Amino acid sequence: MTTTDIGYQYKFPEKDAFRAMEATEPEFDIFEPGRENLYVPLQLLRSPHQFQLIKRELGIFNGKLSKIPKDYVKILFSGHRGSGKTVELLRFHKDIHQPEQHFCVFISLLEEIEITRFQPEDLYFILINKLLRELRLEGVAYDEQEFEEIAEEWIKDKEIAEEIKHKFGAEGGAGAKVGFNFWNIFSAEGTEKIRHSIRRNPGQLVQRLNLALIGVRQAIQKAGKGKDLLFIVDDFEKTRPEVYTTVFIQDPKFIQDMNAHFICCVPIQTFYQVQNHAASDLFRTSYLPMIHLEQGAATFSKTITQRVDSTLFEAGVLDQIVQLSGGSLRQLLRIANQCLLRTDDKVSSQILAETSKSLTVERVRPLTAKHREILEKRNFQDVSPELLELLFALNVMEYNGADITRRINPLLENYFK
Repeated sequence: MTTTDIGYQYKFPEKDAFRAMEATEPEFDIFEPGRENLYVPLQLLRSPHQFQLIKRELGIFNGKLSKIPKDYVKILFSGHRGSGKTVELLRFHKDIHQPEQHFCVFISLLEEIEITRFQPEDLYFILINKLLRELRLEGVAYDEQEFEEIAEEWIKDKEIAEEIKHKFGAEGGAGAKVGFNFWNIFSAEGTEKIRHSIRRNPGQLVQRLNLALIGVRQAIQKAGKGKDLLFIVDDFEKTRPEVYTTVFIQDPKFIQDMNAHFICCVPIQTFYQVQNHAASDLFRTSYLPMIHLEQGAATFSKTITQRVDSTLFEAGVLDQIVQLSGGSLRQLLRIANQCLLRTDDKVSSQILAETSKSLTVERVRPLTAKHREILEKRNFQDVSPELLELLFALNVMEYNGADITRRINPLLENYFK
């Protein structure tokens, strides 16, 4: 949500209930300039070694890329919706995008394309588009020839050239030196004919892109912008299930054959499905667990009070919100946000009760009979498709520690007694 007052500057922690409501929206960008203090580190509540291990897999020791992995590393990064995956990956991107480490390209699919129209082949366009934009932004001079030749292969096809002209109003012809303009024209979305071309012969296109990446990597090193290339791809869990199933289970060769390191943020179902599939040998995995509130309650309270003045909550109410979050950052923010939406003054226990009841109803409505049976019996041990759906929807929460534990979402606790 954008502010309605032109030029309004947030004053953290916000004392105005309406502005506080805006600041607790789960999508509120805490990495904008002036909001640095809103980030509350959670690493100490999780394994302190998780991202250190990822760095080691990438060959980084003591802040420098000093080892070259024998293969290009492909990591599936997963966890519950609302566990803070995007925030932690953005922090990791900032940490690793260094001259002595990696030229790191962070890709949010949600920002690059209308997510409901995203198809697996579009990832090819998005990778190139974002990479070229980042190279120009960082002032890295690179040889455009390989990218021109990739474009020319398509434009030579009369049907594709016609589709380009019809859809984008751009003239194309055999041998046209479209270069970077081609990728600007298409933004992050190709055409159906080009998608079909990629689908028909993905190996050839990946091979061409790998040739281009050789020059890109040399240009990055020459410019002193990094020692290697890493893509971080976020938001796969917001695409359609058939998309991430295709990319990571049915046909993972597109990413596997790419000569670059990848960290892909995937839904929790994909994480489990890959582990029970032949594709498990192709990917390394990293799982971001939920926060145990026995140790994390104070930190969760701070996540809110950094944004919102504590006087907007009656005594004890913020503590109740923290417990209802179940250790999910997104759920914490959503409950606080919806409570603030319902008040002009302070959030009372009554407002919290009304809010939690409304959020519970939202969760109950789409449940199937099988879902209800699992929740009523608290049978969370067998990983069935239905349980994976409940984990994905955050109706069942998973916590890592000495042992994996699962529990029902606190918002459903009283409904399924």
